[in-house]
Amino acid sequence: MFGGSSGELALIFLLCLLVFGPERLPVLARNLGKLIRRSRLLLQSTWKQLEEEIDREEKADRRRVAADVLGQQLSAAEADAQDADAPGGQGGVTGRRS
Repeated sequence: MFGGSSGELALIFLLCLLVFGPERLPVLARNLGKLIRRSRLLLQSTWKQLEEEIDREEKADRRRVAADVLGQQLSAAEADAQDADAPGGQGGVTGRRS
């Protein structure tokens, strides 16, 4: 995972054993494991919140686009209705004058 060989890991273990001693090393390893676990949980939670926020933004963008398209279609329909009602307009859907 970290790109270290087994020899490098053994050297690190021996250094930790010499620095911290055999009594404190298991406690330190346990605390390090807890810290790594908490960090992973925090990272997962942060990613989940980020993905949820991105989903919300994408949905809002889709709603804005849909509202724009519907607004344009409504404007076009209103313009067509005004043209049909205007003098000299088409006079209806079939295009015939009454």
